[in-house]
Amino acid sequence: MLKKLAALTLMACAIFTVIVACGQPVPTEPSKVTIHRASPPIPPPAPTVAPDQNGEGTEALVGTPFTVRMIDNGGAGPFAYEPVDLTFSVGEIVNFTFIGEDAFHTFTVPDLDIDVEVEAGETTGLDFKFEVAGIYELTCIPHEALGMVGTITVK
Repeated sequence: MLKKLAALTLMACAIFTVIVACGQPVPTEPSKVTIHRASPPIPPPAPTVAPDQNGEGTEALVGTPFTVRMIDNGGAGPFAYEPVDLTFSVGEIVNFTFIGEDAFHTFTVPDLDIDVEVEAGETTGLDFKFEVAGIYELTCIPHEALGMVGTITVK
């Protein structure tokens, strides 16, 4: 009799455990989290002396500061310049600051002999005087096919 009572108690505990376990909510997949990266901070103005092609110091052109960000969404795209369309005046001197995100980029304007390389996560500068009016095509050589293009209009 005691054996039957122990067996019955054991069976009741097993049934109770199954009922409790079946009544619990079904675990779900963790929700997907999107991380938004902040763009690197804008660096301080360029120094007044810049190295020339021989590595020697030359006086930098003093002009209008202008920042261009190379957007690449963590290297996954879409790839774009920010801003994408730039407008300047004939004779204007511009002190460009190029800020790269997570991929290598270029700021290339063949008709103006501009070809600046910007390493991933780095900042590069260029002082440039616009001398001829026109509309010039701007491209990022490694990402041109992915739509990283823009224009420079010189009035």
